[in-house]
Amino acid sequence: MNNPYRPILNLPKTKIERILNYIGGALLYLSYAAVSWGTLPDKIPGHFNGLGEVDRWGSKSEIIILPIIGGFIFVLMTLFEKAPHMHNYPKRLNESNVKQFYLNSRLMFNMTKECLSRYFCITNCTNNSSCKR
Repeated sequence: MNNPYRPILNLPKTKIERILNYIGGALLYLSYAAVSWGTLPDKIPGHFNGLGEVDRWGSKSEIIILPIIGGFIFVLMTLFEKAPHMHNYPKRLNESNVKQFYLNSRLMFNMTKECLSRYFCITNCTNNSSCKR
């Protein structure tokens, strides 16, 4: 097996990547849990069945699980984003297009990270809202 062309380039982050990193930061949904902590009851819904009815109750400390998982995924994807030379590319990668491939791959990771952060934020906010009913 021959070694594919994968130079390690030091590419600065683009403006959109920096903006997405700030928006998708883990503090986004941690802050909502922290702000609403005092208004949550001691016993909150832990799981819902297919009809939307609560079928398990738990303590309000369970609300922290989603931000922890989201924060872990955020950090992990940030680390993957920093090494575009390790991503999977087609055989047409060469000296003339390597920079564009790396930028596109890094942006894809960044956008995926942003979408996952928003998903965990919305899920956490929805759980907090359903706890107050």
